[in-house]
Amino acid sequence: MNKKKLAKMILTPVIVAGMMVMALPAGTQAEAVEKIESRGISVYERGVLKINGTAATSGIKYDAKNNAIGVLSLNYYAQYGFGGGLADQTYYTLKLPQEFEQISKTDSFKKAVTAKFRQKATGITMKKYNYMQQDFYVEDNTLIFKNPRFSYIVESRILVDVNIDLGKVINETGMHIPRAKDTASRYRFMGQNVQNTNLINWNVLFGSDNDAKTTYSVMDPLGL
Repeated sequence: MNKKKLAKMILTPVIVAGMMVMALPAGTQAEAVEKIESRGISVYERGVLKINGTAATSGIKYDAKNNAIGVLSLNYYAQYGFGGGLADQTYYTLKLPQEFEQISKTDSFKKAVTAKFRQKATGITMKKYNYMQQDFYVEDNTLIFKNPRFSYIVESRILVDVNIDLGKVINETGMHIPRAKDTASRYRFMGQNVQNTNLINWNVLFGSDNDAKTTYSVMDPLGL
């Protein structure tokens, strides 16, 4: 591929993003830019987060020996809607419920996390990667994954699947997950693919497709 064509591929999404902001009324341009920067994401990305797994519908179960059983699967999907090019370093961030604040600080919690990254375009898997333990960390009750670099094209999609073996964490630590503090919001997870982890404002994601909640308010029957 010649240099001119490559440069065009890289610049196209940036130009389109700029045009989208400039097309707004003057009074809202600054607000739009601020919102983009506060989320730390590119304006041409849409994301959806869904909750699955054995603990998705009714929470943690206990067997006859009082061993906890339950895995949560958080499945994230994002689509790049404009142009194509080479992605800078990006990070998948998964905000955990406030009720996880204590248990997420344990080594057992991090070790109970497994995750994989996939990139697809027109139904074809272009890249797949299993995150290793050194590829992610927990900070402020948030899982932060360093993504592999990838090239993207129109309609390119990324999928990140995170599995958390909560039963294993409970059995190893003896800790329990408290009941949801807000029974209306239940247990709330939020996912987002970002370029700068220091610019995330989770408040702008409330009520969006990136915001997923459980259908129950008691995840662990032994939690207070």
